[in-house]
Amino acid sequence: MKESPSLANVLLGQIENKKDRLVLTEKSPVLEFLPPFLMKESIPSSMPENRFGFCSFPSQAKLQEKFPDVLIKKGHPKEIYQFLKGSSDVALNFDQLGFVYLTRDVSLQNCDERMRSWLGYALSPELWGPEGKWSRFHERLLNIFEKHKLLEGSPHPGYYPLKIDGRSWESFPFQGDLTKSSYDLILPWAFSLSELKKLESLLNEER
Repeated sequence: MKESPSLANVLLGQIENKKDRLVLTEKSPVLEFLPPFLMKESIPSSMPENRFGFCSFPSQAKLQEKFPDVLIKKGHPKEIYQFLKGSSDVALNFDQLGFVYLTRDVSLQNCDERMRSWLGYALSPELWGPEGKWSRFHERLLNIFEKHKLLEGSPHPGYYPLKIDGRSWESFPFQGDLTKSSYDLILPWAFSLSELKKLESLLNEER
């Protein structure tokens, strides 16, 4: 019988697989690297304060059986921000974790343990509060983009539309989405502090 890889080996493999070129596009993986707490045999399954309703599905087809008219979006951080700040329900694709329908109707509570644990983290003040990761990252990214007058449109945490002619974007070691009006950077959940610092350093260089 084949032995299961240890958590340490899985994490090491993830680190070794990180690419030098950052892919910051809408089509990039939502969860390229699973957080360590999702790889444990026993994981917590509570949703803080029970603020939201949720229903998880193993596939897009299963989700659409229950919600046939819903628009399914990739579950990037920008979509969680939009859900938290808005009032609408949302259906999200979280790659290998599956699909989820999020609502403010707290009577909807049908979610597998792993997805429930992920949502408890993804929706938490630890990420979105004033001192949370995405709030702090957003402040720093706004500072650097505004400093160089690169913004084109309205950014929000996890989403940054930049001027097409602001820089020679193809020369940078990161890839965004080129649209008719902007060059969009879509940050993934795995976007780290070291990658933030690298982005700041690249933009501060004389060109």
